[in-house]
Amino acid sequence: MANLAISDVRTDFPEGVAYALDGDGQLAVCKFNDSRRFNLLAVGCYDGTVRIVDLDCKSFARDLAGHVAPVSSLSWSRNGQFLLSASKDWNCILWDLTDPMSPLSVKDCVLRFGSPVVMASMYTINEEDGNLKDSRISMHESDKTSVNEFRIVVSCLNQYPYIISLTRNKERGGHGGYIEDRAFLVNLDEGDVDLTKSSEFIQTTVVSFDSTGKFIFLGNAKGIVTVVDEASRSVLMHFRPSGTPAIKGFHFSSDGKYVAINSADKTLRCYHMNSVLGLDYSVTEIQSIEPDFKYFDSIDQNRWVQCVYSPDSKYFIGGSAVKNSHKIYIWNTKSCTLEKLLEIQKDSLVDIAWHPRLPILVSISTAGVLNVWTVKVHENWSAFAPDFRELDENVEYVELEDEFDIVEDAQKRSIAISKASQEDEYVDVVGI
Repeated sequence: MANLAISDVRTDFPEGVAYALDGDGQLAVCKFNDSRRFNLLAVGCYDGTVRIVDLDCKSFARDLAGHVAPVSSLSWSRNGQFLLSASKDWNCILWDLTDPMSPLSVKDCVLRFGSPVVMASMYTINEEDGNLKDSRISMHESDKTSVNEFRIVVSCLNQYPYIISLTRNKERGGHGGYIEDRAFLVNLDEGDVDLTKSSEFIQTTVVSFDSTGKFIFLGNAKGIVTVVDEASRSVLMHFRPSGTPAIKGFHFSSDGKYVAINSADKTLRCYHMNSVLGLDYSVTEIQSIEPDFKYFDSIDQNRWVQCVYSPDSKYFIGGSAVKNSHKIYIWNTKSCTLEKLLEIQKDSLVDIAWHPRLPILVSISTAGVLNVWTVKVHENWSAFAPDFRELDENVEYVELEDEFDIVEDAQKRSIAISKASQEDEYVDVVGI
């Protein structure tokens, strides 16, 4: 006979706010740690602080102080040991979080630029990988291996995008022992047109590695997406998602099959990676392609602040940019139907992130509050006690006089009653 479950069949997406953490109005961006060892969330603040949230303890675990201006983006290494923070103070800081719970803040490396950093993305190469295999390919292996090299792509305000390679200097050792190789993102051969002089590269607003680390996606203020091969640093293609204004962000599914593009209009566009990478590389002109999936709110006509995929790519999530409304839409990627609308009637939405393994979603409001959304557990106690009755509201109950008297069993109770009755009988001592 199968064991009876204490809960009903649960959904695999968040349904309500479990708890909230007050960030004193400073929280701006958030990013989950992909490591399987810790349930950590990095949160960038407007005052330049990076705060680490421990979901197991439901509290802020530590603060990383290094920036003096708002944090613009965050990026974790796959093994969960390193965190890259970009800020508008013209700096990127690589943090070594060997012990995430340690109160000490370790700046492993500081990268300085000539203008505010808009966004930075990082992927790592493991020391044991002789063929420079990207550590994102295997999550289980990356948790156990050390990082030998970092590849970082950076977009600065009114500057060309950079690609930076940081290799550990084994002769120096310790923190900060890196050999830096910095260059413009596009590597041009002799006779090629200098694409870095075009306004598309100067107005780059978004940069990101794909889930394999082989390609770099760039989006600009004109709505043009550029795909660059990471190994050769050559431009593979330019394409414009149909009807898109400025590009605001990319998000790649964990299985590497989909890419979602968030732009300044009211539609979220999703593409199969094969559709994008299958474009004609020889065409130098900007190609326009239709998305494979479109997600939008036909009623409220919302714009979007962020979009993410669930870990298994079963759901697609969009965070609304409506003022004074905290709305999160969850769609089914197979049927493209709306599964759930999460809403809080207070404060606007700033950023969202989905846990890499669990049905946990976090959102940041304009009030600086971090909301943690989880699955609601519906307890079914009648599975254990058939006569158990759930009450919709409190009921006043009148207790009986002897209802809660301690009596071990009926037999002992009868013996006690008989002894008491015998003690009450009249005994004629004189007549005896």
